[in-house]
Amino acid sequence: MNENKASDIKKSKPRNLPAILGWAAAIFFMGGILWMLKQNNDLNKALQTATVQNTVLKTKNSETENQLKESNKVLEILSAKDVQTYTLAGNQAVAPTAFAKVYLNQKEGNAYVDIKNLPTPPNGKAYQVWTLKMEPFSATSIGLINLQNNVADGIYKFSDFSLSEAIGITLEEEGGSETPNLSQLYTLGTIAK
Repeated sequence: MNENKASDIKKSKPRNLPAILGWAAAIFFMGGILWMLKQNNDLNKALQTATVQNTVLKTKNSETENQLKESNKVLEILSAKDVQTYTLAGNQAVAPTAFAKVYLNQKEGNAYVDIKNLPTPPNGKAYQVWTLKMEPFSATSIGLINLQNNVADGIYKFSDFSLSEAIGITLEEEGGSETPNLSQLYTLGTIAK
């Protein structure tokens, strides 16, 4: 009977190898599909990130090219034959290390003022550019240094510039002043006629 029990045990546990292999293959196949879907999703995310970065870089490149064109145009203007350059020294009492440069085209009546070496004005204040006559003393504002006359980084254009003996830059209230605040005179330089 021992032999019968052993053969009964073998008969009671039928092994359907093809079915087991089929299920294993299906599970393996589903795992492969899920893995491929995850890989595809990761690639799509990487592609979106790369596309956004590419767009940002194109925008920055375009902005840089425009700035370069503007800078080259300003450099061409400032280095023209008719342009004279003047350095406005810093006022020892207010800003001893500060200075500004003025590029004057007397033919066109334009002045370009480079203020990169002036300190940043505090909130509520702005620089104002003046033409000065010494005898008798008189000051005429040629304008405030603001975004409307900015032509390049730290360079501002003033039109209808009339020839005078000197140019000064003062720190004034944000809207400007009718007369220069000489206690806040940051730079001053004479103009050769």
